[in-house]
Amino acid sequence: MIHKDEIHKDEILKRVAKGDKIADIGKTYGVSHAAISKQLLKDPEWIDARMSGALARIEHWEKEVEKIDPDTNQVMLGRAKEMLAHARWRAERVSESVGWT
Repeated sequence: MIHKDEIHKDEILKRVAKGDKIADIGKTYGVSHAAISKQLLKDPEWIDARMSGALARIEHWEKEVEKIDPDTNQVMLGRAKEMLAHARWRAERVSESVGWT
């Protein structure tokens, strides 16, 4: 198990809150996403950061959908809609996992 101070908690929480993927964050610090999650699982700041990150991803994909105009490639439209649906689904899972539903 890694020591709590070794996981760069503040930096990780900031990145999670802005919507970065935990696996990508783990690569930056040389730890697995499972190690990060396990170490911070009960931390209230972790829970808040995960919800903020989920909402940030929803907002990102909502903006992408709003940018679409009649000249936009239909593949891009489909991708943006699918990513928005996935972001919403993930936000539901996060809220369920922290007991917010």
